[in-house]
Amino acid sequence: MSRTCRLFGISRQAIYQQEARCLEREKELLTVRQLVEKQRRVMPRLGARKLYFLLEQSFVENGIKIGRDAFFAYLKREQMLVKPMKNYTKTTFSKHWLRKYPNLF
Repeated sequence: MSRTCRLFGISRQAIYQQEARCLEREKELLTVRQLVEKQRRVMPRLGARKLYFLLEQSFVENGIKIGRDAFFAYLKREQMLVKPMKNYTKTTFSKHWLRKYPNLF
């Protein structure tokens, strides 16, 4: 470990501190996940923007510091973003077994 640290020009303490910060952040994000799942049980199709707006006060109460962009990135990483619904209707089915005439143009 010491040799690797000297190679990159950083201290071992910096590596351990970074690891501790990552673990602490993951604990916070676990709380965020629980809050999101609780809200989604009530309203399953709730989008990320409105979700962030509704949970912003809960984040402050729990001492979680997360911005909108980081919240979006976390939801994307955890595959919790709501996929947009299809808003069109397919009216033509061209793969039927009946004879099809070619276009004249």
